[in-house]
Amino acid sequence: MSRNFRIEPAEEALYEQVAAEIVAGQIKQGLWLKATVESDGDDFRARTIYTKFRVEQLKVDMPKSSAAEAAMKARAEESLRRGQQEEAMRRQEKTITKGGYTPQEQARMNKQITIALVVIVLLFVLLLGASLVVLN
Repeated sequence: MSRNFRIEPAEEALYEQVAAEIVAGQIKQGLWLKATVESDGDDFRARTIYTKFRVEQLKVDMPKSSAAEAAMKARAEESLRRGQQEEAMRRQEKTITKGGYTPQEQARMNKQITIALVVIVLLFVLLLGASLVVLN
C-alpha cells in the first residue's frame, strides 16, 4: 500500500529540533517517563512515542508567528542545503580530467606506468648483458 506522505517544512523543523534535543541529551524527563509507560518499557517504541509527544508539545507552545518563521527558516535551510549539494556536484565534476579520470586515478595509473617502464628497461639491460656475455 503506497501513501503519498508530505510533511510541512514547519513540522519537519520541529522533528529536527526534537532530534537535536535527543542527541544533546536534553530530554524532558516527565515526557520520557510517560512515553516509556505507554511503550511498556520498549526503548525503541518509547523513543518514537516521546518524539511524537514532544513535537505535539512544541506545536502547542509555538505561537502562530513562530510557526511561520519556522516554515520560512526550514525553506531557507532546504534551499541552502540544495545549493550546497549542487556546489559539491560542480566541484566533483571539475575534478574529473579530460580522460574521464580523477586526479587520484591518474596518479595511480602514472605510478603503474612508471613501474612497467622500469621493469621493461631492466629486462632490456639484462638481455643486453646476456647477449654480450654470449658473444664474448
